[in-house]
Amino acid sequence: MTAERLPQSGEEVSVTLEATSGTVQFQTKMMGNQAGALVFEKPKAIPATHFVVGRQVIIKYSHKDAYYALSAHVASLKQKDDVITAVVLTEEPEVKRLQRRDFVRIPFEIAMSFERVHEVRKGRLSMDQIKAQQEAWLAVGALSHQAEVVDLSGGGVAIESKETLYLDDVLLVQFPLPGALIKTIARVANASRARAHGDGVVYGLQFLTLTSDQQDHIVQAVFKKQMRPRD
Repeated sequence: MTAERLPQSGEEVSVTLEATSGTVQFQTKMMGNQAGALVFEKPKAIPATHFVVGRQVIIKYSHKDAYYALSAHVASLKQKDDVITAVVLTEEPEVKRLQRRDFVRIPFEIAMSFERVHEVRKGRLSMDQIKAQQEAWLAVGALSHQAEVVDLSGGGVAIESKETLYLDDVLLVQFPLPGALIKTIARVANASRARAHGDGVVYGLQFLTLTSDQQDHIVQAVFKKQMRPRD
């Protein structure tokens, strides 16, 4: 495995550690990648007793537009001043490239605004017809309807809305992510009952005209949220 696919110093990673009491998950930053070993800082909240030499460690991280999981083993703990670092062996690292489908739809709670730009009752549109009109649709300013995002992926989004939508309706959707405001065209792909605590209908939307940059922003946001340890 080439070094360029290993996490580099300063990168944020998600670590799953095999401990005596079970698995422990936390986020930290890499401190180095030298001499066949990866070094990361041990969070103060994680007891040093969890780091047993020989125990398995899974490190998840992103590189460019791909995502990886690296399997290694604890080699040692080192302390300098108040910082304790863990060293994991990577002489024969087992690195798995995670395809984007491995980050499919995770819960995501953000607000979305949308406008129906084509009703299916007027006839279904082909992708060529949608692409021919997308420039005019994307120029629309304020969007009149609001929805709550239920879950999100690089290919689509589930929303809960009180508006009545129909399969193959075409929507202009807009929602914020860290570092980006996503505005794109989507179609209604499915509908289901509202969540137990909701009062609308949950609609599954398929993104139709995402740019590669927009998709990268979405996948990065999903990946980072997935990396966060569960409470």
